[in-house]
Amino acid sequence: QGRAEEARAELRRVIEVRSPYRDQAFGLLWDYFGQDPAALESIASDISDSQLALANFYANRSSGRNALRIWSSLTPEQKGSNLNLVKLMAFKLHSTGFLKESMAVAREIGMITDEQPETINNGGFEQPIGDPYQKLFWWNVFRDDNRIDILPDSQNKTEGVRSLKIVFRNYAKPELYNVVQSVAVRESQNYLLTFGVRTG
Repeated sequence: QGRAEEARAELRRVIEVRSPYRDQAFGLLWDYFGQDPAALESIASDISDSQLALANFYANRSSGRNALRIWSSLTPEQKGSNLNLVKLMAFKLHSTGFLKESMAVAREIGMITDEQPETINNGGFEQPIGDPYQKLFWWNVFRDDNRIDILPDSQNKTEGVRSLKIVFRNYAKPELYNVVQSVAVRESQNYLLTFGVRTG
């Protein structure tokens, strides 16, 4: 028991001094306490400058709700203390499926502005699409297959001023993942998706 207390005290010191090993200290405590957030936070919660790092740690451990909970408890100064880290956290939450949490974090730091949950954003392709991975809740178009051309089309549209045109050349794959968008939805909620398509 005494050695365990010594180890926890040493790990706390690592967290306190902004050590590059802070995440490793979080990880050791997380595993030691059986992934119990309350036990981990009992060690680190009173170290004010560690809370943003703790939120990011939770995001990296696919514990998105805990990440958002810690993030929501931070002061504006704490939230703005390391914007690069916050952006990485938003992308990590997004990539691990915590879309609502990612959207909440991203909106607070200005990564997203008009994007809304439960919505196909820029559904009519009226606004520029941009490069893949530059926006979280927007169209991502991957032009890495020379058998597909993907480009805006101002000639053929159902409404508005443009649509998206996809031209296939000897494309035989049963599924298409070159035009995608992540949408934050509510659990156990049914949605109706409507769209227009023209072939030939």
